[in-house]
Amino acid sequence: MSYLLDNQKDSNLLIKIGDKTIYCHREILAKRCNYFEALFSSGMSESQNNEISFTEVNYRVFLKFLKYIYSGGNIEDRQLFNFHQEKKAKHSPKLDVTDLLLVASRFNLIPLIQRCERKLISFVNFQNVQDLLDLSSDAGASQLNAYCEMFLEGFFFFF
Repeated sequence: MSYLLDNQKDSNLLIKIGDKTIYCHREILAKRCNYFEALFSSGMSESQNNEISFTEVNYRVFLKFLKYIYSGGNIEDRQLFNFHQEKKAKHSPKLDVTDLLLVASRFNLIPLIQRCERKLISFVNFQNVQDLLDLSSDAGASQLNAYCEMFLEGFFFFF
């Protein structure tokens, strides 16, 4: 179903991220993400409109989030987490994965949260463990939180 994402022809929902538009399908979003199911069945204005705007969300990160939803979670890590290759960015891919984790947390997409946690665990080191521990608390990422705590306990055990 990934081919349906951002396909203007068959879409019935526009998602605005800043000045960019993503063409989506209410049924796919509602079926695969509890946040959207609740939103569309709430009776609120968003459930009636054909356009939703999200602020404080990065377009590239939100598009990855939607690709995950449209693929049913069947997306390879190299496609899901390979932000820096797409735009030739000069920053750490860890930053993009943390952003994706926060989006997954905001929209309560547990399988994606867990996938981001597993990826971030591979980045844990002495320099960033506290930042990742704080992030795990903010995002409700229990696996990452437990790993960071064990990492710190193991580190202090040797001193």
